Amino acid sequence: HQLISDESENYPLVSKNIPGMLYMDDLVASFLTENECVLFYREITELFKSGGFTFTKWSSNSAQVLHNIPASDQLEKMISWDKDNFTLKVLVILFVKLLIKRLWIAKIDWDSQPPPDILSLWNLFIQQLPSLENISFPRHINVKINCIFQLVGFADASEKAYGAVIYSRVILPDSTVKVELICAKSKVAPVKVESIPRLELCGLLLLSELMATVTKSYLSKFEIDESYCLTDSSVTLCWAHSSPHLYQVFIANRISKIQQNINISTLFHVSGQDNPADCLSRGLVPEQLVDCNLYLSGPPWLHQSPVEWPIRKYSDFAGQETPERKSNLSLIGVQDEPNPLLEMFLRCSSWYKILKIVILILRFLKIIPKGLAVSAEALNTAEIFVMKLLQKEFFPHDISNIRKGLPCSPQIRKLSPFLDDHGLLRVGGRISNSNVDYDQQHPILLSSKHHVVVLIVDYFHQKNYHTGPHLLLALLRQRFWILGARSLARKRFQACNICFRLSPKCSYPKMGDLPKSRVLESKPFLNTACDYLGPIHIVLTHRRGQRSQKAYICLFICLATKAVHLEVASDLTTECFLNAFKRFLSRRGPIRSMLSDGGSNFVGAKNKLNVIYDLLESPDYKDRFVRELSEHRITWSMNPPASPHFGGIFENDEFMEPGPIFGILGSSVYPYILLGDTVHGSVDQPVAVSTKLGHVIFGNAPMLSTSVDNQSHCMFQSSLDTDLVRFWEIENVPSVEGFKLSPEDKLCEEIYSSEVSRNDDGLYQVPLPFKEDPTQLGDSFTMAKKRFFLLEKRLQSSEDLRSSYDQAMSDLIDKGFMSKCSDQSDISGYFIPHHIVTKSESVSTKVRVVYDAS
Repeated sequence: HQLISDESENYPLVSKNIPGMLYMDDLVASFLTENECVLFYREITELFKSGGFTFTKWSSNSAQVLHNIPASDQLEKMISWDKDNFTLKVLVILFVKLLIKRLWIAKIDWDSQPPPDILSLWNLFIQQLPSLENISFPRHINVKINCIFQLVGFADASEKAYGAVIYSRVILPDSTVKVELICAKSKVAPVKVESIPRLELCGLLLLSELMATVTKSYLSKFEIDESYCLTDSSVTLCWAHSSPHLYQVFIANRISKIQQNINISTLFHVSGQDNPADCLSRGLVPEQLVDCNLYLSGPPWLHQSPVEWPIRKYSDFAGQETPERKSNLSLIGVQDEPNPLLEMFLRCSSWYKILKIVILILRFLKIIPKGLAVSAEALNTAEIFVMKLLQKEFFPHDISNIRKGLPCSPQIRKLSPFLDDHGLLRVGGRISNSNVDYDQQHPILLSSKHHVVVLIVDYFHQKNYHTGPHLLLALLRQRFWILGARSLARKRFQACNICFRLSPKCSYPKMGDLPKSRVLESKPFLNTACDYLGPIHIVLTHRRGQRSQKAYICLFICLATKAVHLEVASDLTTECFLNAFKRFLSRRGPIRSMLSDGGSNFVGAKNKLNVIYDLLESPDYKDRFVRELSEHRITWSMNPPASPHFGGIFENDEFMEPGPIFGILGSSVYPYILLGDTVHGSVDQPVAVSTKLGHVIFGNAPMLSTSVDNQSHCMFQSSLDTDLVRFWEIENVPSVEGFKLSPEDKLCEEIYSSEVSRNDDGLYQVPLPFKEDPTQLGDSFTMAKKRFFLLEKRLQSSEDLRSSYDQAMSDLIDKGFMSKCSDQSDISGYFIPHHIVTKSESVSTKVRVVYDAS
């Protein structure tokens, strides 16, 4: 086939017809003239020689054609072309098929003895088989040049089987009519019993398929002038001429296929006596087939003119009642015309543009007054008009049911919808008594399936500076309740090109390998990291009037086990840190290496940790600490500058999470729990000291050999890349470059730069900025009055609390921090709400007055 496709231009005559003539490596072809056959032989041999193939074993029924073919390429034994002694005799096998069906119905196994009646029929068939030698069919059906070629097909059925047969009717130039049997086919009726009209319809379907196959084969060789299809069933004839939708599925499917295969106008009715397909539906034994001239030669009237044939048209049976017709069902289709305004809105690209168009329409209709500017009232009227159109389009039945007092559809029933004064469908709810707007209490109900709703979502998205889908949904629900709004808001956010460009994906850096101290097994705290935590506020002694002071926590973290050792540092002096370091060494034993940051990471938190930064950078700290390290033979290493992620293990924010602490004893309590009994082991073993809480073991612990027992410890944590990004988000100090300050921020900066000072106690002092116009602060009198009444009610329940409150207020007046108002009718100033805070365990001050003036 590839060779034929490649050489189609050089050999057009052969390449056009040869695909249908080939079967594997054999070829069969027929021609009207000998010259056409010789020309075909020459072109096809040249075609296949161009591809290296050679055609041999040629044979023909024409001596002139064989004369042009070399003897070496001819078939040694000639084939008989005039008669076919076997092809059309296979129809007698229907008799055998019926015997097999009877065996199947009787459920006879393949190795069982058949019943006697079936055996007798089989023996009769075997005895009559030799009689088929007297029957032969010509291969040539008399088709010649200038003849009229017609096809006539018959179909019939019985309870046993159904079949179809096709004859050729050739009218020669001398008006002689030749009728020959072309092909026939039969099928056994299904085991499930069907009605005779249904089987007749199956026979007609078989005839239509057979007619389509024969027509396709002959059209490439000779033009077929006319085709006739005949059946002896009037019911089948009426079925085939009707529309398939009028009948049941079994009938409708077969009618549809019949109308596809043949031209239904060529289907006619014939009597059963003149139907040669009758013998195909009954199963003939060989002797009956030999005597059946009606089947072998066709009806005699085929030699006559078609006008004289005993056939009837469909019009003769048009009024006949046909079975298996569907019950009459009348469907009335009502198509509502679409609203022209909604159709016009589909061509708009902006919600505001739609409102302006509607305003022009309403002005033309004199619903709203004319004017050059677009007022807010006109926009509201236009919006209500559009909302009514949308709700009438998507909720017409619900609006009608609500007006009639009937329940609405289950889709919106749970929203408790109602109609407002403008006729808009709104969502009910339980917040009618709240002080929010009416649109937020009862938003307008909309469907998300219209283009206008999409434009509304886009309008809110762009108006609110391209906000995300969650905030966009919250803003929409302040006015509208859109069914399916969550998915719609997400889709419109994803479809926004500006949001897509401004939301690029983050690129995460690749993390390096962990150092050896983190992954190798070692004694706890052999490799340690150090960092500060704080400041915290502590009280050293429980005395009257004692104030809290700042303190810090020095963290020592084991790099192998992540165990944490805490030491309190009362200040940030070098001596205090060295004392904490010595206490750590005395409790945990000697260490090999120490890791910390270089102190530059504290710059980002200079407001609170600048003192720590000064300590780490001081020469005195460095000299004394290096000397202490050399005495204990400890290697100290620091992270690179501006690289806090190198110390991820001691920069971890998990230390700030609350959790259980198994035991912390202050230094003042520790001596009182000791009992004095001590258990000593060898030099390298720890010591057990008896206490009131049990024996406390401390000291060095020997390493266990890993060759005896291998253990695996698996930890599942979040991605290191995610932790690193989160760390930088927390530690990053936002840049002030390019940040535009408001006038109030500039005033605060000026006051802080010019007025900040430090008193003798080391405390910083700065005046507070006040609003120049108290009206900017709102209605403070109502809030302060309400807070004072609540406080007064609380003070009435406790006389001690009231006296403490009076004493605290009197102290503030005596010290000059405040004074009584002379004119209490003046409410033009700012009224500071205040409340009291009680702390019963406090030694100095149990009641404090707190003012909400920030």
